[in-house]
Amino acid sequence: MQPRSFLRLNRPRPLSFAASGLPLDMSQPLAVRRLRGRVVQVLGAVGFLAAVTVLCPAQETTPLPPPAAVSPEELLHSLSRCAKPDWASKFRPPVAVALNSRAQIALVLGGVFADGYLAAQAEDAQQCRNIGKDLVRLSKTLGVQTELLDRSRSIADSAQKKDWAILRRELNATEAELGAALRKHEDEGLARLVSLGAWMRSTEIVASLLCDHYSENAASLLRQPALGILMGRGLEKLGEKLDTDPALELIRPKLNTVERLLNGSADTPPSSMEVKDLAAILTSILKDVTEKRN
Repeated sequence: MQPRSFLRLNRPRPLSFAASGLPLDMSQPLAVRRLRGRVVQVLGAVGFLAAVTVLCPAQETTPLPPPAAVSPEELLHSLSRCAKPDWASKFRPPVAVALNSRAQIALVLGGVFADGYLAAQAEDAQQCRNIGKDLVRLSKTLGVQTELLDRSRSIADSAQKKDWAILRRELNATEAELGAALRKHEDEGLARLVSLGAWMRSTEIVASLLCDHYSENAASLLRQPALGILMGRGLEKLGEKLDTDPALELIRPKLNTVERLLNGSADTPPSSMEVKDLAAILTSILKDVTEKRN
């Protein structure tokens, strides 16, 4: 069965977004305009924090990438508002390779969270239950499985009840709690890699779906400069051990390419060729992440 094509949307006249000085094109679906608004809010907050840093500099700072405009779950959910993707076509088998690198495990774990958001969009209860088990299995290798046991049960319960909105919230909360647990164990770098892994996989899902059925309106979801910066700088200052990890060295230049593809004029959505390039390079990165090294 062929995936259903994207919905066509009317194109009213564009208005101006006076609050930010940026154009708000009403021809774009509501989901895209909401994402744009979140970008403006985030970039405004980043600018404020930058000003505070200049006025009150700390003695020693570690540059971190700015927060992304939305969460990985919101990126996928926004696509569902302006398109009818074949979510199930993007399911993938669990990673069976026994990875030795904690950096790789963290990136893979983040990708599994994105797979959970994908399964929730597809409303596939069994896939959601399987992913809950994978989250516990992978978090155990990082020493934080205890903090996720209750959440994994809640994910399975929500999947059983087919309460997809609650399930998405549980996945979001689980990702946040995992990050907090890693930071409690002084593993800030790993927490950031989990987040980066979730962003890479969710962006790859959206890009690959757009490769199947391209739409300029839906492609506008990928015009996220803040997300591009996060991708390009996501491997900076992770810590002495992680900074020299061979897997991270391999994907670093590829992430720089991802940043360039996500950036661009806010008025111009990525072309179908740019979307294909983005999907291909993210697929390549995810493959590199799961490759076992001695």
